[in-house]
Amino acid sequence: MTDSPSSNPSPAPVRTDSRRTVVLCHTLADGSSHLDWMIERSAPIEHRLITFRAPCRPDAVGSHQCTTERLADHRAHYLDFEGRIDGARGSVQRLASGSVVELSASDDRIEAILSWGNTTSRVRAAHFDGERWLLGWEPMESG
Repeated sequence: MTDSPSSNPSPAPVRTDSRRTVVLCHTLADGSSHLDWMIERSAPIEHRLITFRAPCRPDAVGSHQCTTERLADHRAHYLDFEGRIDGARGSVQRLASGSVVELSASDDRIEAILSWGNTTSRVRAAHFDGERWLLGWEPMESG
């Protein structure tokens, strides 16, 4: 990850509403599908979306936990893109979009506060094996 140097495992969180998060349904050429969850970092690079292949929706209401796979960072293009992906890689459809209120990311931990419109959640992801991460989120009280 390029968001923070590995020598700083707990970077100070950055607060802003200008960054976005999306949940995409990625349907592959063989007809199978999975969820891609992307979180925008403020880095001035094209591949700035922290990306997970998730078996569960991070915009779901309530508290949840699941194991997810970290993918290579994706291009910011996917924040707005829906449709066929070049190279016979299938297609994507946006299921949810929101804003990143706060983000703290290191090589093995991500913590964020995300606003999905009518709900706000605290999300925590921790690396534990290979590309696998434990993802958990809980609703936050408004106020």
